Amino acid sequence: MSINFPSSPSPGQQYSFQGQAWEWTGVAWKAATVLATSGVTGPTGPQGATGPQGNTGPQGATGSASTVPGPTGATGATGSQGVQGNTGATGATGSQGVQGNTGATGPQGETGPTGPQGNTGATGPQGATGATGPVGDYVISVSGMTGDISLIAGSNISLGTGGNAVTIGVTGAVSQAFVVAMSIAL
Repeated sequence: MSINFPSSPSPGQQYSFQGQAWEWTGVAWKAATVLATSGVTGPTGPQGATGPQGNTGPQGATGSASTVPGPTGATGATGSQGVQGNTGATGATGSQGVQGNTGATGPQGETGPTGPQGNTGATGPQGATGATGPVGDYVISVSGMTGDISLIAGSNISLGTGGNAVTIGVTGAVSQAFVVAMSIAL
């Protein structure tokens, strides 16, 4: 049977076959001391000193990404507030909106107070002088009618005197047709 050495040995690794031992030097397998048949195991010796640390090995390949999401970390503290930014430029003026409907007419207000009385107007011109009445006779005016008045028996007009006064009484309606000449002597 042929010797079948391990395919990826580590330096210092030993391999034995049919009582013979070999050791991997990192380059080749070198024959080692012949193995004796085993006897009774002796007592364990004291632990040797720790050897020096070996060189760092090459970095291994990156593993595949996990499909299981990890736990969410705690929320970090709120950062300090940043400085206020500059004011932006003023935007363009928008177009004018559509004119709204005319509102309803409001209720009529209360009548205001009466204003102060105006100044008295200027005196009008003096009227024309009336016609001269008969001499010695009195002119009596009844309801705006002027001229001589006399009483007719059976008319609605009565005449009375008292001291220096003359009283004219009227019962019923009097028309201008009743105006006649009358003389009064006081």
